[in-house]
Amino acid sequence: MMIKHIRNCICVLLLAAAAVLLDGCSFRPESAKTPEGETLFRLGFAGTPASLNPYAACDPEAETAISLLYDTLFSEDLTTGEPVGSLCTEYTVTNASSGVGKLWNITIRDDVYWSDGERLTSGDVEFSLQSLKDLSARYGYPFCELLDTTGIAIVDDTHLAMIVWGEESVVKTCLSRVPILPRHIWNEPDYMLYDVSGVASDPVRAAALIGKVPAEASVMVGSGLYTWGGYSNGVLTLRLNRAYGNGTSKAEVLELCYGLEDPAAALAENRVDACADMSLSGFRSLRENEAVRTSAGTDGVMYQMAFGFASDRSPVRDSAVRRAAEYCTARDALLLYAFGGGYAERGMISPFSAWYSMNESVFDRPYDTATASSLLQNAGWTDTDSDGVREKNGVPLSLTMLCANEAPAWERAARFLKTTFAAAGAEIRVVSVSSDRFAESLASGDWDLCLIAREPRPEPWMSFGYYFWDGGDNAYAETAHLGRVNSPGWNDSGYSSAEFDRLYKELTASTDPEEIRRLSDEAGEYLYNDSAAVTIGFSVVYQACSRVWMGLRAASDGRYFSPETISEQMRTVSAGR
Repeated sequence: MMIKHIRNCICVLLLAAAAVLLDGCSFRPESAKTPEGETLFRLGFAGTPASLNPYAACDPEAETAISLLYDTLFSEDLTTGEPVGSLCTEYTVTNASSGVGKLWNITIRDDVYWSDGERLTSGDVEFSLQSLKDLSARYGYPFCELLDTTGIAIVDDTHLAMIVWGEESVVKTCLSRVPILPRHIWNEPDYMLYDVSGVASDPVRAAALIGKVPAEASVMVGSGLYTWGGYSNGVLTLRLNRAYGNGTSKAEVLELCYGLEDPAAALAENRVDACADMSLSGFRSLRENEAVRTSAGTDGVMYQMAFGFASDRSPVRDSAVRRAAEYCTARDALLLYAFGGGYAERGMISPFSAWYSMNESVFDRPYDTATASSLLQNAGWTDTDSDGVREKNGVPLSLTMLCANEAPAWERAARFLKTTFAAAGAEIRVVSVSSDRFAESLASGDWDLCLIAREPRPEPWMSFGYYFWDGGDNAYAETAHLGRVNSPGWNDSGYSSAEFDRLYKELTASTDPEEIRRLSDEAGEYLYNDSAAVTIGFSVVYQACSRVWMGLRAASDGRYFSPETISEQMRTVSAGR
């Protein structure tokens, strides 16, 4: 009897201790509810979308909403990471009769309806692929680059055909990114009126106006997992689409809470159920909290410092200055100070890409201002007047650095680099411009250094397109592989190299995986040795979620809530302890 009493006392003490522990961690035994008793999931963001209009959406905050409101032809299988059919029920791939590219015949579901009751047809798919490629800030090129959208043929309401370039898996990944929009809504303005020719009736007005249409219930008509509920005071409310035919969600109402000053604190205080992005300090504060599950994953954004080659008088024309800049970049400290953390890599391809194989012994310029000073001194850059700034042939080593002021991170990074460059005798003048003027300032060429975020693409040839020039015309034809298409041509720095262009063309013409890897390694090493740009690192997204929502799994890039997989995450989630 005494033993039983002692055992009971121990159990009581353990339960009491567990209760204290769980209370201290703000453990929530069940999901939140709306006043009407509906299950509620609240996803918090530090940022606020610039626009929720699908043609103007350009940030992860907006992309998350788009992925929940609209379906796609394919979606990602969270178990395998491979794209699987969503709106698409089946497809065939054959050689095109022209001998260029592949002919895709696609069958779509016949039981999908828009939230206003209209049926979704292949005409909606054709219109979306055409108009988004031409007019979208986010879902166009390069995600539609592999599609010949001028050649899409509507067979009937559930069948269409189109010419496509690229490997099958890459094409499906591209198609999993493009939301299918209702033609009867977005084709209504007189300047749109897209037809099968793939051209808006007034393309100039369409480009200027379609992205300015306000995002509200009358136009945000979708066929996705959720329907539009309303957007007020930084909170977008979405309601479960009970007519959705590809699964359901345990969350009947989903709130996207934008502009949180401290997302981690909001989660700890039970104001949100998950954080889509937070600071490194916030992430660390939650790692020991038993009530939440944390995840650190990649975002695919590459932070770079580009050199401006447009001006013949720019000091960065001297390769010694460009190499010294590499040694003046303290990557780890800069990523932490400006961007809240990241992967400090030096190569041109994201370390999270399947094609990544950076040789550490080749990319070997660590932070070392003494080496930077020696490089500059040996190249003739000397401080003759002892003012702290080197000169050569009467030209001071004074550099103009361009950055956008849309987020504090860029200005912090610029101030940081101004200090590290000064240690080697280089002066930086920071020019901070608004996001709407940034592209214009970039194109002017009136800068020496530019802080920029680039998005590594699905294949190496897309990532290297930032440096391709091809004699200045930015276009070429490789009929053996791509057909006659424009190169990416995003050479905003004016970098030019015939040797790199040769490697680039060989890379884009190759279909052999081993050859692609070899050529991409060679091209990446060439750009690095020529100091075409300084790669600072690749971003990290810190996320956390209440353990009440136990079914969440990290996507292929490590995150719980990547914009491409949020609807899949919510479909497979199970609420409860």
